[in-house]
This record gives sequence, structure tokens and C-alpha cells, in this order.
Amino acid sequence: MLGAVYPQSPLDCREIIVQTKTLPSSHGREIRRPRPSNIKEHYSINQSLTQNLKPTIALVDDVLFTGAHFQAAKSVLQCNLPNQTIIDLFLTRRRFGLSDDLSYFSSPI
Repeated sequence: MLGAVYPQSPLDCREIIVQTKTLPSSHGREIRRPRPSNIKEHYSINQSLTQNLKPTIALVDDVLFTGAHFQAAKSVLQCNLPNQTIIDLFLTRRRFGLSDDLSYFSSPI
């Protein structure tokens, strides 16, 4: 996604993990959330994108609930690319009250 948003990025951005089956969303539903082992069964590696990898891979996730998809993705990477170091990067957003006013973050300290 970063490559699409910022194509001039000096980072080497690749979508190495492929989800082979669409899983139902569990956001806001009263269902049992899948375990990482169940999710992992539906992930594979796009081998054509694994050539000339840097020694460190940053795995980016938007942890909303349990991090199960992240855990599954990291496990797939570690199993298939054992010589790479995997670092975790989490993006999140917190909603303050009923507005999306984030001016707090741009005000002087």
C-alpha cells in the first residue's frame, strides 16, 4: 500500500503475503474470532517477490482487536523466510469523543 501511496519511496515495499481465501469479517460481530493457526492456513508467500530481499522485513498491521492476522502473517514469513529478521510495526487510530479533530497533535507543547 505504501508503494501505491508514495511510489517514490526509498523503501522496498512488497506485498509478499497472499491471502488465498476470503475470511468473513469479525469486526463488531458476536462471533468467535479465528485463531492465528486458522488464519495461517489461508496465507501463502508470493515466491516471485522474494528475490533480493533486504535482511530485515517490516510487517505492518492495523491491530484492531487481537492481532491474530498479524501473528499468522508473521508466522508464515518466519517459516518461509527463516534468514530474514521480521520487525513489527503497528498502526492504530484512537477516536477522541465524537469528532475526528486531531488538532491536539499539531498544537505547540
